[in-house]
Formats: sequence, C-alpha cells, structure tokens
Amino acid sequence: MKCEQLSRQGVNIFLIVSERSHFLKGLLSSQLVLKQYLSKSSVCRVKKGYAVRAAVVVVACPRVFLDIRGSGMVLLFLGKHLLVHFVSDRWSAGTVPIMARLRLSRYLIILLLLMSFVMISFPFSGRAVTIVVHEGESIQLAINLASPGDTILVSNGTYHERFTINKTVHLTGATGATVIIDGQTQGPIINVVSDHVSIAGFTVQNAGPGGQAIHAAGVTYLNVTNNIIMSDISSGSRPLGAGVDLYRSNFTLVDKNVFSYNLYGVNITSSSHNRVTNNMMRSNDLIGVELVDSSQNLVFQNNLASGEEGVDMNGALTSLNNVTRNLLRGMSIAGVFMGYFANGNILNENTFQLNHIGVDLQNATGNPSAPPNIFYHNSFLRSGFRHVNHVVASDLPLNYWDNASLTVGATGGNYWDDYAGVDTNYDGIGNTRLPAVPVDHYPLIRQFLAVTFAGE
Repeated sequence: MKCEQLSRQGVNIFLIVSERSHFLKGLLSSQLVLKQYLSKSSVCRVKKGYAVRAAVVVVACPRVFLDIRGSGMVLLFLGKHLLVHFVSDRWSAGTVPIMARLRLSRYLIILLLLMSFVMISFPFSGRAVTIVVHEGESIQLAINLASPGDTILVSNGTYHERFTINKTVHLTGATGATVIIDGQTQGPIINVVSDHVSIAGFTVQNAGPGGQAIHAAGVTYLNVTNNIIMSDISSGSRPLGAGVDLYRSNFTLVDKNVFSYNLYGVNITSSSHNRVTNNMMRSNDLIGVELVDSSQNLVFQNNLASGEEGVDMNGALTSLNNVTRNLLRGMSIAGVFMGYFANGNILNENTFQLNHIGVDLQNATGNPSAPPNIFYHNSFLRSGFRHVNHVVASDLPLNYWDNASLTVGATGGNYWDDYAGVDTNYDGIGNTRLPAVPVDHYPLIRQFLAVTFAGE
C-alpha cells in the first residue's frame, strides 16, 4: 500500500474529510496507522464530525506517516508552510499530487476559505462521542484522541498499562465484562490530573509497593465508582500501596468499590468535601480510610473489615469530618484511630465489632481551644482489649461522648455491650453506674437503629 510521507518539525495539524464513513470510523476506533507510527511522547487529538465524515487530527511529533491511498480525503498541513493534498481513487497508486505548498503568512486567506467550505459541507456537531478500546489497544492513546466530555469504553480483557487522564473524560469498563488494568508493579496506574473525570467498572491492580492504583493531585469532582481496587498484590499480607490516593483534591466521590491488598484503601491528604461511601474493604487492607490534615469529608456506610485500622484520622487540620453508619469489624489495632490533634469531627451511628480497640485516642484534640470530637449513637460490641483507649489524659474530657452539645434531637450517648447500669426512668438511657466505660454520661440501653432514608 502506497504511503506519502509528511515530515515537519513541531506540531502537525490535519483536517481529514472523507465520504467513506468506514475509513474515519476505523481511524477513530483502532487509530489505524497512528498507533503504529507515532512515538510514545506523541499527543493526538481527534474530534468527530457530523455523520462521521470529518475529523481534525492534531499530532505532536516530528515525523508522521499516514496511509492515504483510497481514502477519498483532503489533508491540510498547518505548520511553517501550508501543504494541501487532494486525494482520489481516480489517481494512480504511484504518487499523490501536491496541489499547493504556500507560506502560511502570505496565504492564510486560502486556509480560511477551505476551512469555511469544509464547515459548510461537513458541519461539526460538538457532541460527546464514545471511543471503544479493544484488548491489545492503548487506553492512553484513546485518552489522547478524546475530546473533553467523551466516553472511553474499554472492552473485556487485561490491559498491561499505566496512563494519565489529562482531560475531562468518562473512563468506563464494558458492562458485564471483566476489564483488568494491571500496572505490573511499576508505580501509579491511573494518574488523574484533570477535573470532572469518572472511572467506573474496572479491576485496577498491581501498582506495586509504594504505588497507587488511582492517584489524583489537585483535581476536583473525580468520581471513582464500582471498581475492584488492589494496589499491591505482590506484597501479600503486608501491602504497601494505596487504592485511591487523593492529594489536595476536592469534591471526589468514591462509591461502591471493593478494596483488597492496599496499605490504605482510600488515602485523603490535605483535601476537603470528598465522599467515601458504600465501599467494601476486605482481605489485607491494613487501613480502610486515612484522613490527614483534611476537613469536611464524609465517610459513610462503608464495610471496613479485617485490617489493622478502619478509619485513621491525623493532624490538627483534620477537622469537621463526618464518619457515619460504617461497620468497623475485626481490626487488629483499632476500629478508629484518632491522633495528633484531630479535632471537631463527628463519629456517629457506627458499629464497632470484634476490634482489639474500638476507638484509640492519642493526642486527639488535646487542646482546650480546639473543638471537641463528638461520638454518639455508636455501638461498641465485643472489643478485645477495651472499647475506648487513650494515651493523653486530656483525650477524655476534651472529647464528647453524646450529642448534648449539638442540640439536635433527644440527648443520647453510645451503646456499650458491657454497660451494667439501669434505665430507671425508661427513656432508653442508663441512669446508674455513670459514666460508662468511663466516658459516656448518657449510655444507650439498646443499640441505636439508624433510620433508612429513601434512596439509601
């Protein structure tokens, strides 16, 4: 097949117009010769046109090879010179005639006229499109080809690849398929550097020790949903990777994922307004959710089991977070570890079960001028060592164990399975042997039952 070589230094721009929809469909879905000839450092961008008849390809590489025989297309090269090629099946397979080679500065009007003609004949819709990636093809190349708002649909298979999402796209695994992205222990697998990105329907695994399955730094509105995330399967029972790692990233949703083999299932550092909801963390997740110097985050309705710590909250800037309705079960250290002056957080309606320690306080608040951490309507069941442990004496009086200070609803503390007091006035709160544990002045006689709202 005859190829015409187009070589220039810098950025090459091609406007491709074809009456043959199958040609452009092939270019967009399989990347055709682009995948074969472009260097790894190349950046490609494809915008799909109306009726699949036109596309703009921006290629950043010094040398480009395109198979142009039999495509019935027009190529415009915009660089130091304007190079126009008109190709048709009527011409021989030998050479492609060059109709014009003009300096851009002198003949810019020609380019504008040609572009106007194309836009009239083949109007661009600007609508988001779906780019399908098949096993053996590159997810990174599909991201490079996508426009903001496009969906990248990845088909069934295993993809040994690490890539960066640098534009607003929706990365989705095919419905009903097993789509595995394997980092081969080479470090962060999916690196997100753009806002409004979504990642759903994948098994993301094998970033290796110290790596992250999904890493986001300085982004907003990232959605990570319905994935299986295993950052470090190579280290066995002592993994050293992070499942979802957020640094200075806000308004993230991490929902309905299954985490295994992570040092941290979700690690949130210097970030706010993130939601970690409805996830399951099991099988060698040492810490379920880590909050470091982060505020106004929600950890809600997660199943955190069989690790070392369910939720770890550290740093004086770790404040105003809500940890609500989670099951924290079978932790070898603590259901919740709170330390290093974390303050002003609310932990309510959680179930602590079969943990070595329910809540472990080490310099949590510790400062009379800082707002207290508030624990209420939690259930503490069958802790191995003790329900509440503290290292610094001020950890107990400077944290509250009921909701009296919130002035919301009836006053109530927590349920403790070893509380032996009596409810003398039948209001559901113990009146003798106070404080319970000894921190709770309003201990519940029965476990608190959360009210389920529509849509939960």
